[in-house]
Amino acid sequence: MECYSGQLLQIKVNGCLLKDVQVIIPKALQHKILQLLHRAHLGTVKMKQLARGHCWWPQMDKEISSTTNSCHICVTSATMPKEEFKPWPEPSDVWSRVHMDFAGPIWGSKWFIMIDAKSRFPFVADMGSDTTAKALCAVLEQAIDWLGPPETLVSDNGPPFNSYEMKSFYNKYGIQHVTTAPYHPASNGIAERFVRSFKEGMMKEQKTLGTTKNVALRRVLRSYRWTPHTITGISPADMLLQRSIRTELVRLKPKLSKEKCTETKFYTGQL
Repeated sequence: MECYSGQLLQIKVNGCLLKDVQVIIPKALQHKILQLLHRAHLGTVKMKQLARGHCWWPQMDKEISSTTNSCHICVTSATMPKEEFKPWPEPSDVWSRVHMDFAGPIWGSKWFIMIDAKSRFPFVADMGSDTTAKALCAVLEQAIDWLGPPETLVSDNGPPFNSYEMKSFYNKYGIQHVTTAPYHPASNGIAERFVRSFKEGMMKEQKTLGTTKNVALRRVLRSYRWTPHTITGISPADMLLQRSIRTELVRLKPKLSKEKCTETKFYTGQL
C-alpha cells in the first residue's frame, strides 16, 4: 500500500502492527479513534499531541485538523494562545508550589482551582456558592490527605485567602503563602491559564446534549490531566504520579511479554 511506503522501516509486529511505539489503526477503526480523541473538544494541537503518543495512521494529523475545523463547538470556543509569563523559578519537585484561584460562576457554581506548578496537575472542587475560608480549608485538607502539604501556596491577596482562618491553616502545616501583585495578575498565570481552559471545557460540555455537571467535570479533568501539556510535553498525571496512566489510548497497545519479542519488519511490496 503506497500510504505506508514511507514508514516501512518503522513498522513491526508485537501482537499488533506498530509504527515505533504507536499502534497502527486500521481504516475500519479510525473514525472511532477520532471520536475518542475529539470527545473532550481539546482543539487541534492537543488532539494531535494526545494521538501521537499512542496511535498512527496515514493522514492522521490532517483528519484531526479536519475534525476540529468542522466542529461547531471547537470553532466557536477557540481562543488565541497567549505568551506564557514566567515570573517563577522552576519548582524542584512536584507538589512543592501550588497555585490557587476561583472560577465561575460556571454551571451555577463557583469552583476552587488548585494547580501544581511543576506537573500542571489540577484539582477542582465544586464550592456551590460557599467560598468562605472554612469551606476552602476543608477542600485543602482533602488535597493534603492525598499528597501532603505543599511547601508554597500562591494566590491573589483577596478573600478568603488573606483571612485569619486561612493564615492559621498555613501556619498549621508550615506552608508559605505567597500573594501575587494586584497590578500584575499574570504573576498567577499558571492558575489563570487553567481557569481559562476549565471554563472553556465546561462551556463546551454544556453544549453537549444530556451532559450533567458531574460528568462534565470528570471529562474536563481527565482530558486535561491525561493529555501531554504544551509546556512540559508530558501529561500532568504522568508527571505527578511518576507513572503512565492506563487511559483508553494506552490500552490500544499490546501487552508485551517479558520474554524477548520477535519483531517482524515489512518491506516494499509486502503491504
